[in-house]
Amino acid sequence: EGRLSIPLSISAEYSATLPNGTFQRAGRDPSYQLSVLHMLTDALTTSASILGKPVKPIWKTIKEQLPPYTLIDHDGVARIAVWKDQDLDQCHRHHSHLACVYPFDTIDAEAPEHKEVLDNSIDHWIAKGMGQWSEWCMPWAATIHARLGFKESPRMLLKIWRELFVNEGMATVYLPRFRGITAHRRDDMRKPQETSEIMQLDGTMAGVSAIYEMMIHTKNGITHIFPAVSEKWQNCSFENIHVPGGFIMSAEMKNGQTSFVKIKSSKGGTIEVMVNDEKHTIELMPEGKRIIS
Repeated sequence: EGRLSIPLSISAEYSATLPNGTFQRAGRDPSYQLSVLHMLTDALTTSASILGKPVKPIWKTIKEQLPPYTLIDHDGVARIAVWKDQDLDQCHRHHSHLACVYPFDTIDAEAPEHKEVLDNSIDHWIAKGMGQWSEWCMPWAATIHARLGFKESPRMLLKIWRELFVNEGMATVYLPRFRGITAHRRDDMRKPQETSEIMQLDGTMAGVSAIYEMMIHTKNGITHIFPAVSEKWQNCSFENIHVPGGFIMSAEMKNGQTSFVKIKSSKGGTIEVMVNDEKHTIELMPEGKRIIS
């Protein structure tokens, strides 16, 4: 077909039931693995530039000839598939088919060639619900929402997550603390917590990361300040968060508007920052500092 392809691979733990009752656990061109390869070639190209090494031709070929994701079409509505001819046909705890949004940041969600496909994919994903999600799934979903600029849903997802998966000792637990929101591992949920409760660091780390992502994140080379902060958080701040390029950033929001941003550089360089819907290009010397107010 004149392009590159992954003949066979998985999409994390996804299993589809075929008409004959058997299971298919892998397929051609999983969207997850396509985004992995694009992320890898981007990292290799950037690293080669930093190290003064040549860019290998195969990296360019992969970027040009490997699709960013696999499409599936339902009645003229195109969305991202799990793999070739496999739609997201069930609620699944791995949001891997959306890895091009997060964690790999391999597409521009606002670009015309991606926007409608992504909107369709997100609506379909939401419609499948969260009835099989475990404790790290909600922060992951909140981060995807934050990356898309949703301002209220990340906060709500983390609020549910806090009640459902954080115990009295402030540790995240793998099994839901009560029934009604998710049916993940129902039989284990019925066991006494003192004998079956499983602490898992994945949710703790993902929860912190999701809050970071609501406050600040870098996508497509631009660092966004307070990109997914709820209207209920009119006054908030963060200090000394590291972002790509060796920059350390602090910022404060007052009455719903960013009041100042402080940028420190450990090694010097250029950073593009989006503040109050206005883009700033900042150049700093090593150990330099800049304040936007």
